[in-house]
Amino acid sequence: MADFRILRPDDARMLAMIHASAFAAPWSPAALRSELAKPAVFGLGVSLPNDTEEIASFVLFQRVLEDAEMLTLATMTGAQRKGYARTLLKTAFGHLTQRGIRRCLLDVAADNAAAIALYKALGFREDGRRKAYYKRTAQNKVDAILMSSDLTGL
Repeated sequence: MADFRILRPDDARMLAMIHASAFAAPWSPAALRSELAKPAVFGLGVSLPNDTEEIASFVLFQRVLEDAEMLTLATMTGAQRKGYARTLLKTAFGHLTQRGIRRCLLDVAADNAAAIALYKALGFREDGRRKAYYKRTAQNKVDAILMSSDLTGL
């Protein structure tokens, strides 16, 4: 059984380590602490089995009126492709709808096939693209796919 908890600014150091294991350009503890201190930001984490202290995956959302923008989603390396992110997102969407959120928005790198497949499986649809949004190297840039999902039917 998964344990979920609302994230706090003092979780920032642990979250930064998870983020660094998942992204080439990770967020710093200070950046995560700053985001989690904002009243409009909601963060949820899911723990590893039998360890309620160690976060396996986390997600941050920012509320904008009746929408929530997913700021980031990260899963620690050893826990990837084990269903943590899917379970986390389903639970987070429940929290968001309880807060009056009607739609979730996100952007994802066009070369992140696993994330795109997850979002589509959860009912997200592609709304557009930002050309060359993510910089991989000085010469290699990747489009951002803009996606959204209506949360009112959940």
